[in-house]
Amino acid sequence: RFSVRGFEKVTKETGLVVMALNILKLVTLGVKLKEQNLKQIGRETQIRFLALFICVETSYVTASFIN
Repeated sequence: RFSVRGFEKVTKETGLVVMALNILKLVTLGVKLKEQNLKQIGRETQIRFLALFICVETSYVTASFIN
């Protein structure tokens, strides 16, 4: 139901409703993308930390123990 009368006014109100729905879709899409990016950033940080830790762990030996 529309709160106005007349074709022109109904058309304008319909446009407002459609714009509001599109904004809602954009907001939910933005939130999903942000969550996805945060998850990816978290994984990359963990992988980099583990790779650095493994590299440091395996290469931290003094010269006298190599022989």
